[in-house]
Amino acid sequence: MNVKHPATLDGRYFVVRGRLWRMADPRLGEQKKSGWSSASWREAGPRCQGE
Repeated sequence: MNVKHPATLDGRYFVVRGRLWRMADPRLGEQKKSGWSSASWREAGPRCQGE
């Protein structure tokens, strides 16, 4: 995995602008991971349009 942001020592989170974000489960396959990612962006889309 190519990490663009610093990660915590345990590898469970990465840091962006001082906030922790959870990493994807490494046991998930690429197809499953991209499906979950797409679904979360579709759900967040309407809430993010005003920003």
